[in-house]
Amino acid sequence: ELLIKKGAELDAKDNNGNTSLSEAAFNGHEAMAKLLIEKGAKIEAKNSNGNTPLLRAAINGHESVVELLIEKGAGLDAKDNNGSMSLSGAAFNGHKAVVELLMEKGAELDAKDNNG
Repeated sequence: ELLIKKGAELDAKDNNGNTSLSEAAFNGHEAMAKLLIEKGAKIEAKNSNGNTPLLRAAINGHESVVELLIEKGAGLDAKDNNGSMSLSGAAFNGHKAVVELLMEKGAELDAKDNNG
């Protein structure tokens, strides 16, 4: 919070194109993700692979962060550079609770990635 007060750029990207929100989502830091969103971080910011914070949280099974991002307006069906989405990423990694949450919230069930 101190860095934000001192004017740190919320959506600055690292060498892989990840923002602070993307990293918080990837690592399951719900409180930090919430703070960054409240301060205006871009919820749909994509990294160099086209991954949104929602996709990064989903592939790691961070259910509470996935729920927060959806509540704050994250697109359920945003695709990465390979055409993968949050639902397929969570399913691929065996995160049943996240899959159920995404389905409950209306994620596209029949979507295909770039490989079909």
